[in-house]
Amino acid sequence: MARGSIFTRTKNDGSLTYYVKFRTADGTQVKRAVKGGRRDAQAELTRALAAVDRGELRTISRDRFEAAAHSWLERKRPRVEPSTHQDYETHLRLRLIPAFGDLKLTQITRARIELYMAALDKEGILSRKTINDSLIPLRQILGRAVRDGQLPNNPALSTDPDDPLELPYEQPPMLYLSRADALRYLTACPVDYRLLAEVLIGSGIRIGEALALEWRDVDWDSPALRIQRAVKKRRAASRKQVIGTTKSDRPRTVYIAPYLTEMLRRDRVEQDAWGTAPPLIFPSDAGTHLDQDNVRGRWHAATVKAAGLPPKLRLHDLRHTAATIWLASGESIYFVKEQLGHADIQTTIDLYGHPDQAAHSEAAVRAAAWWRTPTG
Repeated sequence: MARGSIFTRTKNDGSLTYYVKFRTADGTQVKRAVKGGRRDAQAELTRALAAVDRGELRTISRDRFEAAAHSWLERKRPRVEPSTHQDYETHLRLRLIPAFGDLKLTQITRARIELYMAALDKEGILSRKTINDSLIPLRQILGRAVRDGQLPNNPALSTDPDDPLELPYEQPPMLYLSRADALRYLTACPVDYRLLAEVLIGSGIRIGEALALEWRDVDWDSPALRIQRAVKKRRAASRKQVIGTTKSDRPRTVYIAPYLTEMLRRDRVEQDAWGTAPPLIFPSDAGTHLDQDNVRGRWHAATVKAAGLPPKLRLHDLRHTAATIWLASGESIYFVKEQLGHADIQTTIDLYGHPDQAAHSEAAVRAAAWWRTPTG
């Protein structure tokens, strides 16, 4: 018995429309119109039957995108950070559901996605990066449908390097402090902020990781910091401070220099002298975790202004500063990767494969001195 068939229907103008008909693995009958002639229909039928044989097509989804999106978002909630979940919800509510909500999953094609991107780009309201980022939840929703056997393939995937499904845009230059500017920044710090700033620049850890540090996380012998939790950025509607895992969900050891260990040791002695030392290294006046936004607005912004540095310098740019200082001093890219906790060294290379120009000049001098110096 044939597993599928091809048939035609005659349109009013006398032309033929070709259809393919087949059954999925669970017995669902599928009828699908094909653009083109008999050869195109035969190719489509062959692809569909191959997908059935691979277990990729078990039933044809009749779900509409809006229902699938809400289901996906709810199941995603316990598996991502609150801020990430909020970003997904925003993309769905403001962009994806208005564009695709009434469509069946099977009606979402690459052509429709490209039109969606072009329309948003033409409006000129959103950056191209934001438009590209909106494809992340779309890609995952359709990917789940593929895994569930409801779609034969994911039209939102971008696997062709010559024709990627994204809008081209220029990455804004990454800000970081030179060695001289880093010292100016530290000199301008308010007293209560100085140690925290020293730790951020000296260790390269994220602000949330620093605010979650406890004294038990300090390895005084190595010396090193054990990074295993982070204070999360508060959601707009919540006053609750959330403590979670690191961004990579993996604890790591970050090695620090003796000068930083000595600063931490002096601060611990000072806290003990007050007799009410909390477990936190950087507590608020109430002994609780500091708020990230307060650190940015109260201390970092004031320091940037007092030091005469670019107003666009973010608190997170102190992490970039740490990485570029390490590279400029001759440390390996692998050391920087491990310190920052990147899962993939390519991320480190893409972000920090550019130590400052003075460091490049110094490297050229060192290399020349090594190979041009007679060995006798």
